[in-house]
Amino acid sequence: MRKVSLWSLLAVFGLVSFSGCATMKESNIVILEKPIILDDMHFEYDTDNFTRSGSQEVLRNIQVLDEYPEVKIRIDGYASASGTEEHNQNLSERRAKVVKQMLIEGGITPERLRTIGYGESRPAEFEPIPKNIDSAEAVANRRVLFEIIVK
Repeated sequence: MRKVSLWSLLAVFGLVSFSGCATMKESNIVILEKPIILDDMHFEYDTDNFTRSGSQEVLRNIQVLDEYPEVKIRIDGYASASGTEEHNQNLSERRAKVVKQMLIEGGITPERLRTIGYGESRPAEFEPIPKNIDSAEAVANRRVLFEIIVK
């Protein structure tokens, strides 16, 4: 992705505004002063139980979402490669739903949250030996990520 400086954008906007082009209509674009960063969450092997740091990650994510009440997110669940595809798909969906429920219990409205499970289909790390449940790759793949929904 190419980076464009703010000054370049302002220069282009200035040229468009003063060159007789059609006026720009009001839009739903929200410019944030700081980025929204939500913590990824990791899970114990073959469960929808968080790792030890999971509770703190949920609380931090609730605080961030409280700061931006207009933001909607998609909660993406994943699983490591051990187990059947069907089992891992179900497990990833459960993980996403557990996180959604924790966010709701923390005061985030359900309308702001969507869930999806990807099973083992989109690994963070390739697992050379799927049966090695303690490998760094397997641990990295047992996760939930957050995607901001932009419409």
